[in-house]
Amino acid sequence: MDRYDYEYYDFVPAEDRTVVYDAASAVSGTTSNSTSASPWPGYPSGYSVTHIAVSAVVVTAIMLVIVLGNVLVVAAVALERSLSGTQNWFIASLAVSDILVGLFIMPLSLTNELLGYWPFGHVLCDLWSCIRQSCPWVHFV
Repeated sequence: MDRYDYEYYDFVPAEDRTVVYDAASAVSGTTSNSTSASPWPGYPSGYSVTHIAVSAVVVTAIMLVIVLGNVLVVAAVALERSLSGTQNWFIASLAVSDILVGLFIMPLSLTNELLGYWPFGHVLCDLWSCIRQSCPWVHFV
């Protein structure tokens, strides 16, 4: 994935907007033509507020389990003398790769998916893309 796969979401000025999402319509999934201008013209991803909240909580819980479990693996290999063999350090390096996925790749991917656009700029997109493609290769090499 290169830097041009993600575009910034350009907010439409209030006077050019015909469909406005307010808090009640965003939760119920309906739209309303309203004269009150909302600063947020709706979610570009098309997900409801409920879907975004539930997805964010579930994926965040998964990320915490990934990070904490792999931190325990690295700590066990580093601190326990009986686990200091070469093969266990290889497993620890895989755990470090998984920690990077849980700390860096998954949160940015979740944000991109739930918002429907990439809000972080081209530099972070390039870095994210590089790490996202490099971390799985650690498992194969």
